[in-house]
Amino acid sequence: MSRKRNTLLIIYAFLVSIILLLPWISFGTDTTTMTVSKELEKYINYDLSEEDKGTLVQYGISTKVEYGEEILPVKGSEVTVNLGQIDGKYPNDVKVISENDFESTSKYDPDTGTLVISVDDQKGKIESNYIAICNYDTFTEENEERQLDLGVKAKAIFSSSEEKNITQEEQFSDNVTENIGELTSVYGETQEVYNGYIKSNFINGTDYTTPFEQKEQVIISKKEAQTNLEIKENASLLEKETQLVNNNNLVYKSTQIQKEDIENLLGEEGIVEVLDENGELIETINKDTKFDEQGNYTINYKNDQKEITIKTSEIINEGIFNLKHEKEIKGKLPTVKELFTKTAIQINNEENTYELKNEIKDATTKIDVKLDNVDWSNRWQNEVTFDITLQSNNMHDNMFKNPYIRIELPNQVEKVILGESYIIYANGLELQTPYIETNEDGKQVIVAQLTGARNTIL
Repeated sequence: MSRKRNTLLIIYAFLVSIILLLPWISFGTDTTTMTVSKELEKYINYDLSEEDKGTLVQYGISTKVEYGEEILPVKGSEVTVNLGQIDGKYPNDVKVISENDFESTSKYDPDTGTLVISVDDQKGKIESNYIAICNYDTFTEENEERQLDLGVKAKAIFSSSEEKNITQEEQFSDNVTENIGELTSVYGETQEVYNGYIKSNFINGTDYTTPFEQKEQVIISKKEAQTNLEIKENASLLEKETQLVNNNNLVYKSTQIQKEDIENLLGEEGIVEVLDENGELIETINKDTKFDEQGNYTINYKNDQKEITIKTSEIINEGIFNLKHEKEIKGKLPTVKELFTKTAIQINNEENTYELKNEIKDATTKIDVKLDNVDWSNRWQNEVTFDITLQSNNMHDNMFKNPYIRIELPNQVEKVILGESYIIYANGLELQTPYIETNEDGKQVIVAQLTGARNTIL
């Protein structure tokens, strides 16, 4: 029968990231294609005053290069949009907002309804995304059906010894009756949150915090709809779907604002103020503020904030106002199931409320076992080293407290002689002397107990 001795037990955890930077390879563009897509984001008949009423249509327009066997960097692009008529009229005005990190120019002809968006240097990026805000002098109070037609022709220009390009053309149509969206809208996105640290605080008595990121995007589609922005942020945790937990357990740690957004929406003299829950000023951002190399400014809150309010000076242009919040969950919260964020935007003394719910996902237990010898024989003693990894590096993983490790061996194993065993990267755990026992099926089982709990996060 096979025998084992000098069994080595190693407990460790590590993370390795490898990034490969590959050069562009040029073979031509014969198999390269392009996709064009659009999304009808808003359709609103607005009546702001006797002199300012009409129909607003907002499209999201995207293009993407799909490579086949040949790869060339994209040098530039051109997107031609043919906007349809409403009640026999083309849009009298079109505003383009770029969602890219490269510069573009746009030109609109109200006589033909033709919009051309051009990019000279696309920095090799294969995707482009634009918001087209179209204003029609066609206000109606009736919920009558209207057909919205849109044609998009996109061209990508590639860098090569000889100029090469591809084009793609699509036609779109929507039938609308009811209004879609708001003149000022909010979109939110929360990083996935797991309860590994939360459970550890309750079960193991640790004091971890669970950090995560939340992004918000305020899109102002018509500047006349509000004089300024007043955004009130309130975050809570939910137990059992409905019950709010004390807000002290969920706090804001920082907020990031972009210089480009301030200048586009508010102008060079624009001002943004950040206030706490009592209305006390925390920070003022203006033309004298020192932004980082990426054009961002981060307000790091000295005290944890349960609520914040962000106020701007007068809005002078349509555009996007991006916010990035760093938040933390603290304390022992065994039954918390969801994050709940309520964002209220004041528009001309009227409050529009946006709510965002995100499930807190269950962490998982991850254990990895590796053997340095899997070719066992009954002709001699088999020396085998077991490497056992208990993974608990982040909030995705369950934290360990006094864990047992049991390695059940095949029934052909008659006897086990344990050799040296040790632990590395212990992080508060201590390895007790492993031993052998026989289970109910008569199989040999290596048992190792660790005592203690994780006291630091790798």
